[in-house]
Amino acid sequence: MSFNRRRAPSLTSDDATSSESYEDDGVSDYTETTDSSNGDFRRALEKRRRQRLQQEWDESMEQLQLIFVVVLMPWFGKFWGRKWAHALHTRYLRVGLGKPFFYL
Repeated sequence: MSFNRRRAPSLTSDDATSSESYEDDGVSDYTETTDSSNGDFRRALEKRRRQRLQQEWDESMEQLQLIFVVVLMPWFGKFWGRKWAHALHTRYLRVGLGKPFFYL
């Protein structure tokens, strides 16, 4: 298991005038130079966060659909199939397999 390690900025005079590099959860390195680019950085992080949330939401919806299709639909089909089979068998025993069976 590896951890994402961030390096602490050094305090030399060369680094004081250069820009700082940031890294956040897979967002590529971003260089901050002015206040406007700080806003751009925050917007980029917010956009990335929203994309991750949307992706998680989509995955959750796919899982719910899969549960519905794989578990619930067969169960309901089995339930209603047996219910109709019993009802039709009872009707067959009562009226036979003629026109009255089909409500004609």
